[in-house]
Amino acid sequence: MKKKLLYPILTVFVIILVAGYVNAQPIIADHSVISDFDSIPDSVVNSITNSFNIYYVHTSHGSQIMTGISLVEDDNPLYEPPPFHEVSDDLGHNGDTSWVPPTRAYLDSHPECNMAMFSWCGGVSDNTEEGINIYLNKMDELEQDYPDVIFIYMTGHLDGTGPDGNLYQRNNQIRDYCTDNDKILFDFADIESYDPDGNYYPWGSDACEWCYDWCDDNPCPSCGCAHSHCFNCYQKGKTWWWMMAAISGWNAQTDLSVNMIPDNPPITVPAGGSFTYTGILTNNTDVSQITDVWVMLDVPNYGSYGPVKTYNDITLEPNQTITSMGITQYVPLYAPLGDYSYIAYCGDYPSIITDESSFPFTVTERNLSGASGWDLSDWFNTARSDNENKSAIITNYPNPFNASVNFAISLNSESSVKLEIYNLMGQKVAFLASGVIESGNHNIIWNASDLPSGIYFYKFTNDNSSITGRMSLLK
Repeated sequence: MKKKLLYPILTVFVIILVAGYVNAQPIIADHSVISDFDSIPDSVVNSITNSFNIYYVHTSHGSQIMTGISLVEDDNPLYEPPPFHEVSDDLGHNGDTSWVPPTRAYLDSHPECNMAMFSWCGGVSDNTEEGINIYLNKMDELEQDYPDVIFIYMTGHLDGTGPDGNLYQRNNQIRDYCTDNDKILFDFADIESYDPDGNYYPWGSDACEWCYDWCDDNPCPSCGCAHSHCFNCYQKGKTWWWMMAAISGWNAQTDLSVNMIPDNPPITVPAGGSFTYTGILTNNTDVSQITDVWVMLDVPNYGSYGPVKTYNDITLEPNQTITSMGITQYVPLYAPLGDYSYIAYCGDYPSIITDESSFPFTVTERNLSGASGWDLSDWFNTARSDNENKSAIITNYPNPFNASVNFAISLNSESSVKLEIYNLMGQKVAFLASGVIESGNHNIIWNASDLPSGIYFYKFTNDNSSITGRMSLLK
């Protein structure tokens, strides 16, 4: 008698959706993301509509975002925004913090609110470095005191003073802080600085002079956009939706993607020791791709180091995934103690990066003997491809998914199989199947309603295959 698969029900207690967002990296919503707007899946849009409740402090300039959101909804009613509570105020000038007490009062009395946004109305142009630091510190204090609320930082609108002006310096101060501290930034000024062809207008103002020329030659919406051209508002509306999709865990899919899943995180290793991980390289297109993969380090008190190893001219067939488990990275005896970032890139080495993946590790002590260099075992010679080995094929759909995802498994022969789910930290969160299954097509449904939104990986193994894939849970 053949053994049947068992599908245990996973029950995990977690914090609700938005509290599940962790600033693992900065989210910068600027002009460069607008081209990805049309790629946002409908399921992500629905999730945003139903998952957020937003407190927004703004005056006339900040209303440009709201006008843009309305324009996007006019284009497609699917883009119905989540509830907003709008307050007529702004971030003021020169260290003004009068916006903070009303924010605290509202958040204290409205636990359903899970996002807060604040815009400037000229307050960056005449601000000082100290005044901007006061704003940044107050935002950080709010984040610490209200961990279940997502806070959106902003730059100030253009004022025509260009790269030589104070506005340029103060906006860069905000940008640097958000990038260095993994914050979420709606880059108001940057959106106004570039047309859709990527032409840069550093001396522009909030009137968006280039918008008039652009709309003379291209179709543009009509509206009342405070202080500016309607197309400026429209661009901000698209950028806002991209930002919300990124916060929800979605990212525009690249032609090629590289991923690394560390074994047994968090990783602490002595100098002279080693750690292991699973490496994944995927062709997301229907045509063959050739790429390089290289591995770098961010070394404490030193900076970027490497490449540790470069793999050149890797060929992937259409929709092929190459997966290799147990890749070993050796840590030399001379490695400085401290916190590192371990980074893999794919693209055209060294200048063109198509995708990247990283995870942290810490060197805590020194062995008396061990590795003498940053040696790395081979990723690709030992890798298995789900296209090369047809004994097992697994696909997951939909992706992104909301609560439930289907795994379709096809086996050429009877096999012992296992299906596991891991989060982005490499922690196992679900064990879906284990046992012997007969040849043919099979389906497994995973209900992840008790888990927070985010990126997850499935790991499927049988007698002859090991396949790992990435998926996004959006609620």
